Amino acid sequence: MRRILDIGMDKGLLRSRAAVLESAHAEVVSHYGPDLEVGEDDEFDLLVLCHSIPEKSRLSLIVDAHRRWPGVRILQISDSEFDPAPSLKYVDRVTVWGSPAQLIAAAKELLETGGTQD
Repeated sequence: MRRILDIGMDKGLLRSRAAVLESAHAEVVSHYGPDLEVGEDDEFDLLVLCHSIPEKSRLSLIVDAHRRWPGVRILQISDSEFDPAPSLKYVDRVTVWGSPAQLIAAAKELLETGGTQD
């Protein structure tokens, strides 16, 4: 089964997003905080980064995720269509939070086109 690591700074959003992401038929692991505190043996196919994570931390998370899971895909959730964040050039897809259907579609697309597991 594909695995999604969802990282954010808002516990309410994490709960909501986990419920939505489970519709992508993947195991969802939610993590509160701007770091990558998961077990060394954990594998993830998709990393979802919330807009609530500070930009500097997003860049660090992206670099660390690619180091740990070379095939991981990155989905950045933005709070605006015009997000100028530098980290966006290092992600596979950006979606604006607000539409569960768009989030599910983006997650499914990225899970189908990559990941660390067979």
